[in-house]
Amino acid sequence: MANHAGRVVGRADVSVEYFWDRYAVVAGEDVDVGGEVCISYGKQSNDALLQYFGFVEAGNAWEEYTFSPAVGAVVAGVGGGGGGAPALGARPRQRPQRPAAAAAAAAASRR
Repeated sequence: MANHAGRVVGRADVSVEYFWDRYAVVAGEDVDVGGEVCISYGKQSNDALLQYFGFVEAGNAWEEYTFSPAVGAVVAGVGGGGGGAPALGARPRQRPQRPAAAAAAAAASRR
């Protein structure tokens, strides 16, 4: 049995020998008796490791985060100036009033 390690030290070749009905892992360096042998499943995110192999790796160098287009639109607007969400720390905008409503509000404030 071989464990996964995202950063394998040394080189190990893995092969399937179909006609001999065997799977071979050949270590590129000496391994102590009872020592751990690790192979890499490749550049896999924790999402892929969990879905396909049933585990995640702490400190995974290949971790990635995928956001839906809706989240991308909100993030694009965070800096302000381009639709989407207002800039961080910005005051809420006043709703524009119709001319008649604005005149009535101004008259009421003078009373």
